[in-house]
Amino acid sequence: MNGVFLESYFPGSRGSFGLPTDSRLNVSTLWLSTTYELSLTDHLLSDALSALSLSYIEQQDGFDGTSHRSKTMYGRAMRALSMKLMDQDEASEDATLAAAMALTAYELQNASKAGVPGWLSHVKGALRLVQLRGSKNVATSFGQQLFLGTRLTDFIADIGKRKAIEPHALSFPNAFTGQLSSFAKLFDILQTIPSILEQGDDIVASLQDSSEVELASKITIMSYTCQEFESRLMSWRGQLGREKAIGYQDQLYWEEPSMLYHTLPVDSSARIFPTFFCFQNLDIAQQLVLHWAGLMFMHLSQYRSEQGVQRLDVDLPSLYSTDVERAAVAAKCMELAINITKSLEYFVHPDMGLTALDFLGLPVNLVFGYLTTRDAKERFWFNVIFDRLSAMSPGFGEFMKAMAYQGGGGKAFNQLVLQRNYDPAKYEDGI
Repeated sequence: MNGVFLESYFPGSRGSFGLPTDSRLNVSTLWLSTTYELSLTDHLLSDALSALSLSYIEQQDGFDGTSHRSKTMYGRAMRALSMKLMDQDEASEDATLAAAMALTAYELQNASKAGVPGWLSHVKGALRLVQLRGSKNVATSFGQQLFLGTRLTDFIADIGKRKAIEPHALSFPNAFTGQLSSFAKLFDILQTIPSILEQGDDIVASLQDSSEVELASKITIMSYTCQEFESRLMSWRGQLGREKAIGYQDQLYWEEPSMLYHTLPVDSSARIFPTFFCFQNLDIAQQLVLHWAGLMFMHLSQYRSEQGVQRLDVDLPSLYSTDVERAAVAAKCMELAINITKSLEYFVHPDMGLTALDFLGLPVNLVFGYLTTRDAKERFWFNVIFDRLSAMSPGFGEFMKAMAYQGGGGKAFNQLVLQRNYDPAKYEDGI
């Protein structure tokens, strides 16, 4: 039973369509493979993974997942997990965090247009366990897999708060003495984004109440934060290219003919991208999309703040070094948005399994919102992606569509919706 689910979940296991990519397990999902191995001797892991697997099988058989064996197994796993959490030593075990992460995946897989009411509570629970575990997050190989597997949901939660976080919150614990992966390094850099969002919000909120001296100080601080963030991120990108650009023509990604494009009627408004970005592997794909998304967050927040300051018509420092730099921002944002949009087919390709369900919420919300507010024709491509997601996991595609069109389709995602306080339509020159 669990094997059936995992064969469908992991890349390359549904039968090859000839996608020229390395389909081996990636950093963010490696924990699930190890969880399966350990579930053979651990009752809690066995129940949690069985709930996840049964839910997938029931959905493939056309059931709605509300009154079947998966719900029974889920309830049993939740009771066992609750008992573990009552003991601090058991709560900090690898198996406890793995079970919480598996149940989080269960909630996401059972998403519907109405949302995922249990998802956010599991995300918060896993975050608390990571904090409780401390150095145990890196004490074992499995612990390191689990820690890296939580980074994406942690990052989404911190983006949603739009508040600066503690420097160590997304970093590998100090107890780790090994060489950090490029993924771990990336998340250490991306933890600056909540600070940038908070600084931008603070500037806009204080435009009428702060003195010119106070505003100038806030602008200077945000300008420095953005410059440092962009410098670190671009340095990371250069290092990634030098270390990983081996294989297909020594490139990290390239264009391949789109399968989705050729399934559409020739007069379809969604027939936009005849090619899509194919990546060396799933790790590279996720890292580059997060890299592009990070730059988009920075540019959008920086530009919003700059526009507000310019409307004051007073002599204040600029968030940009030159007028040329300011003028280039719109083109940069659109280029980043198109890069992410052209990457989506890679994640929903038949050769990539179901791993897209864990990753696509962030880039879809960010880019769909951006393209829609600018009435860009590329937004129509997202309907193709939503339909493909629905075919992969019943209910999930509809949930993603509702989340995108309604600004956060369920109560859980409403609390994490990206750029939720920023409506570019309010700004005459919005990018």
